Parts: sequence; structure tokens; C-alpha cells
Amino acid sequence: MMQVPEQEEIDSMPGIVAPCAECPSRPESLAVGVPLCLEDCNAELLEYQAANRQLQEVYGPARRQTFILQAAVQRSDAKVVESCLQSLQQLPSPQEVVGEKLWSNVEVRVRLCESGNVNTFLEGYLSCLQLKSFFDRGVITPPCPEACRTGIQIQDDERYLLSLVDALRELERFAVGRGRALDLRSIRVALRVAQCVEQSMMQFDFRNSDLRRRFDSVKYIVKRLENVVYEVDLARQRHSAALCQTEVAASEDDTVQS
Repeated sequence: MMQVPEQEEIDSMPGIVAPCAECPSRPESLAVGVPLCLEDCNAELLEYQAANRQLQEVYGPARRQTFILQAAVQRSDAKVVESCLQSLQQLPSPQEVVGEKLWSNVEVRVRLCESGNVNTFLEGYLSCLQLKSFFDRGVITPPCPEACRTGIQIQDDERYLLSLVDALRELERFAVGRGRALDLRSIRVALRVAQCVEQSMMQFDFRNSDLRRRFDSVKYIVKRLENVVYEVDLARQRHSAALCQTEVAASEDDTVQS
């Protein structure tokens, strides 16, 4: 009988040597022999949760009111704007809500502002103030009110810039609305402001942060405003040409009748 030669084993992972199987030591609790006392931690956690709920109860509805304020600013409803501003200005400060003990701890303050709707409220409120300042005085970068500061300089500066980007988005909505009325001057003013903000913010190094992602939208806002300016300018030229043709046709009719 003819024998079939055995096939040689093929090493699929050359150069890799697997270690021999070896059992490690059994896992043990790291707290063996160490008395644990979590009562203090539990009390701090309960205090933090209570302060967080209080902030959400105050600034959750206030954040929703900023949407009403923003819409009122867009439609120039002075009565609603004044009413919303008075209501928001009467809100207690975050420090008054949580107490001096928690507020004095910077790390706890940062976490409370993030989880208690404080940051989102302040960002929306600042955006409304910036938009209102632009419509009233032509300045979209008014001074930041002291009530909108948390005492953490880096976060306060970043929040102001984030709200400025949101104000530019509302500025784009304003420009589109003025485009329906062929108000080319107002749209060009909005474009110049957006370009100035873009050039100023390009001087910063935002790295890979939320502010950097928000800033990326500024160049698209500028581009869309440029398109609105171009389209409205063409529409005005067509409108002027149509008026001229109408006047010429009317004068020719008068000449024929005479």
C-alpha cells in the first residue's frame, strides 16, 4: 500500500511565542483589615444632589424663558423683552442657591454649573443680551454682566464666546428675514459683524474643544450671509430694471395717445 506523506504544519503567526499557562494569585479585597466609614461621603453626596436639584428647579425654567426672550428680540416685541429681562434679572445667583460652603469649592462649583443647568442658562441669556445690543446699538459684544460670571475666568470667557456664536446664528435668521424686504443695508451690516467676529476668533487656539466645534459653524454663517447679500443685490437690480421698463412703457403709451 502506498503511504501518503504527512502535511507539514504551517505556522500562521511566525515569531510569536505564547507564554505558558500560569494561574495568578486569587483576588482579594483591597480593604481587608481597613475599617470603612462612608457616612461622611454619603452626607456630601446628599448635599451635592440637593444643591443640584435646587439649581435645576431655578435655572431649568429660566433657560426656557430665554427662548421666549430670543424670539421677542427677533420680532422687536419691546414689551415682552422688557418683561422677560425683569423676570430673569430677579433670579437668585447660583451662589445664593447652593450656599457659600459648596460654592467656595471650585471643583464642586464647576460640576454644579454643568449639571444644574447654570451653564446652559447663562449661555442662552448672554446670547439674548448680545443680540439685543446689536439691534439697539450695533454692538454685538457688550460687557458681560457680573451676574453672568461664575468666578472661574476660563469658563466665563469660553461661555461668552459660545454665546457669541449662538448670537451669530440668530443674526443669520435676522438677515434672511430682512432679505424678504430687500433690506440690503441691514444684511451688509450683519455680514460685516459676522466677518469681524470670525477674524477675531481665528486668533485663538481652541484645540479640540466644544468651542472649536462651535467656531467651525461661524465660517458657514459668514458664507451664507454673503450668499444672502448677493441674492438680495440681484433681486434689487431686477426690481429696479422692472420699474424702469414699466416707466418706459407708460411713457410710450402716453406718447401714442397724445
